[in-house]
Amino acid sequence: MKRLIEKHPERVVDYLAERLAFERGGVRLYEALLEHVEEAPEPEVRALATLLRRQRDEEREHVTWLQAQLEALGAGSHPHSARAELSREETRGLAHVILEGHAPLPHLLHALLAAELVDHAGWDLLVALADEAHDMEAQRALRQRRDEEARHLALCRELAERFAVQQVLDEPLRLPVTP
Repeated sequence: MKRLIEKHPERVVDYLAERLAFERGGVRLYEALLEHVEEAPEPEVRALATLLRRQRDEEREHVTWLQAQLEALGAGSHPHSARAELSREETRGLAHVILEGHAPLPHLLHALLAAELVDHAGWDLLVALADEAHDMEAQRALRQRRDEEARHLALCRELAERFAVQQVLDEPLRLPVTP
């Protein structure tokens, strides 16, 4: 991230801290959703656990990577910043929907979809910054994580669509079981 941090390293730290806060919240969202999915009476819903665990594990890797980047920049693994606080607040609202436990699964998946939309946009912004700075190393690392987030987002969209088809058109629920 040498070229990316040349002009304003503290601002880059702020953006990375924002992603870190959101990723930590994302891991919590996935863990809570996994509890609901694993306890579902329908076997096809329980089968989603494998896909959701994979995505949760990628979110965890994002946390680890971001912590390493922030530590390398001298910010520590729990930096406080305005953008990080904003991300914590955003994920609290989404976490409330999932952690409350009373909402039906399609609503929980909708909350996860909202989180993944924000998450993907955040990584996309970091990629754009690395592109503008012509920082090839940062571009590669950030694109990898953005591409993972794109897959997360695609699965969440597909799940939302399949539950909507079931609810609106009375079609059988057909859920993906493989990535």
